[in-house]
Amino acid sequence: MRRRRLAELVREETETLQESSLPSSEKRLLPSSEPPLTPHKEKEHKKGQRLPRYLTYIRKECRLRLDQIESLSSLARKIKQSYKLPHRLTENDLIRVAVDLFLNDVQGSAEKAFDYLKSHLRGGVDDPN
Repeated sequence: MRRRRLAELVREETETLQESSLPSSEKRLLPSSEPPLTPHKEKEHKKGQRLPRYLTYIRKECRLRLDQIESLSSLARKIKQSYKLPHRLTENDLIRVAVDLFLNDVQGSAEKAFDYLKSHLRGGVDDPN
């Protein structure tokens, strides 16, 4: 069986998403070249293959500082070398864990989130009061 390239997989998924039956009201809100902002369901892919894990997530871009990127890369490399994991570990996995920890810590409270941001962001945050 021939190995498939990432570009081929992404192209197939994009075509599948464009063919999906979204209500016309949602279709007009989407750029024509981008898939909708919903994760793929854990479903069987062609010929009984499961979708790659990264295709089950919603794409969200974030700008990071150079020191953050270097630290994430270094930490991911150390974890990969030290532990045997059931799947490939990426910097994005570490970012998802950090987001989960933050959301769990503030528990949906805007006040807790603001206090956390004030104490952790470089340069601080201005208090609106």
